Amino acid sequence: MSMYRDEYPDTPVILKKATYFMPVVMLDKSYTVHWDGQAPEQLTIYPINFDSGDWVRVGFCYPPGTTFQVTYQLERRVPSAIMHEEDVSSVSSLTEIDGGNGRLFYFEESTGLLFLKVRANYDREGHNYCSHMGCERIIITATMTSDSVSDCTAAAYPKYSLTPTETVPMPSFQSMVSDCTGCGAPEPIVFDEGKTFVEVTVVSAGSQEMQQGLGSFIQIDGVQFDNHHHSNLVISVDALSGSVTHEMAFHSGAELAMATFIRHFIPQNSIVLVAAADASNLHGQECLSALKEIGAQGLDNTDLSGTFAMVGFKGTFWPSWVQQVNLPSGQGPAQIYTNIPLMG
Repeated sequence: MSMYRDEYPDTPVILKKATYFMPVVMLDKSYTVHWDGQAPEQLTIYPINFDSGDWVRVGFCYPPGTTFQVTYQLERRVPSAIMHEEDVSSVSSLTEIDGGNGRLFYFEESTGLLFLKVRANYDREGHNYCSHMGCERIIITATMTSDSVSDCTAAAYPKYSLTPTETVPMPSFQSMVSDCTGCGAPEPIVFDEGKTFVEVTVVSAGSQEMQQGLGSFIQIDGVQFDNHHHSNLVISVDALSGSVTHEMAFHSGAELAMATFIRHFIPQNSIVLVAAADASNLHGQECLSALKEIGAQGLDNTDLSGTFAMVGFKGTFWPSWVQQVNLPSGQGPAQIYTNIPLMG
């Protein structure tokens, strides 16, 4: 598979013998994709690391006479479910694609290019690669009448060749010298190829979400700890080794026991994971104070309710990866997915 940016058609990116391809693209630019064999009958496109409104236009090469079923989906990753699905409509010109919202496609028979505007509709949170609503994707299902090689480069260029332009103009050296407010990183960025991470997922579903078949669990490096009893599940992980050290579930009325567990049983330098199916069960000054001691923010005894998920830290400081999600009843589950660098 070869991917060409229209501004640089002489320097394609080439993929060999792989099922998945995650090329680095520049937003607001146009590309074409070609194969050294028959085009795939089904192709799934994810706008990874796109925020709302970000887009690229892509033309995929197919044989003349191909027909298409193109679908937009919004996919929740954990637990896996399709939250929204709609058909992408066919139009008769590339101008309509460029002016559209990403729900249109155009097959140009003369070049063999199927054009799509791959556009994100929702914003991401933090460093998540998908949006807070889920992973958006476009699925192309092609019915081909020919098994010919799907390489349209001769027809695509120079027709779609463009002169390179700056999407965001680079500042001049003089402007940088005159005003460099906020230049540079707030703290040194050091790459350590020896650093290891622990992959963490915290999903907290309340009673309304459970009626829809959703569940509560904590997953650590692929090992899942289920919360079957609509309780508050607390797990500690050694921040040096990544090993699970303690696991305990607390039912309603056991808020003081949960606070004691966090304060006296979980050792220092521990990652603390909390999945509360009913955050109202966290009421109680000692329990709220214990959660604040591991990094919880803005907890109020009067209005805490819904589902609650947290990644905290018990130690002498709060790392940047400490986070929490609290959603109203019926709008969950509260979910956190993150990779935490180990300190060892």
